[in-house]
Amino acid sequence: MARLIRPAELDCLIKYVKKAVLGVVEIGTLDGETACCLAQNTGVHCYSIDPLIPDSMDSEVIGSEESVLKNTKGLSNFTFIKDYSFNVAPRWDIEVDFVFFDGDHNYEAVKKDFEDWFPFISTGGYLAFHDSGANRGGPERWHGPSQFTDELIGSCSNLTYIETVESLTVFRKEV
Repeated sequence: MARLIRPAELDCLIKYVKKAVLGVVEIGTLDGETACCLAQNTGVHCYSIDPLIPDSMDSEVIGSEESVLKNTKGLSNFTFIKDYSFNVAPRWDIEVDFVFFDGDHNYEAVKKDFEDWFPFISTGGYLAFHDSGANRGGPERWHGPSQFTDELIGSCSNLTYIETVESLTVFRKEV
């Protein structure tokens, strides 16, 4: 099981990734354990993006390409992209219907990831933000994702807030 994703959060991710019919993007790979679970539970291609640098909130946490490749070995529907998501987005041309945001947890970075990747999400597609439920009963951890998702809940007319499971916040794109 994923190291930093709680079991209930992983179950929630799997519930929505199973609905994907176009493609899946994970921003923030770490060691590839969550990416493996996503790819194993969808019939579409799963892309995971991470520059594999020290974590934005804990410099002791860092993934490795070796771990990512080991944890996703044999998955023909998985591609790892070792880069920053903001470098990948301008070159991206694939419509997807599930994006899992778990990259840089600073507010401005979460907002930029959303702005960069939202255009690639199909109508009816799902967005899930990790470490974002602090203000909705989730564990008190990361202010950036929690603040940003709270703003989306209150002001984004083209998204429907679906649920919060521990620190995971899920939306559906409406337009």
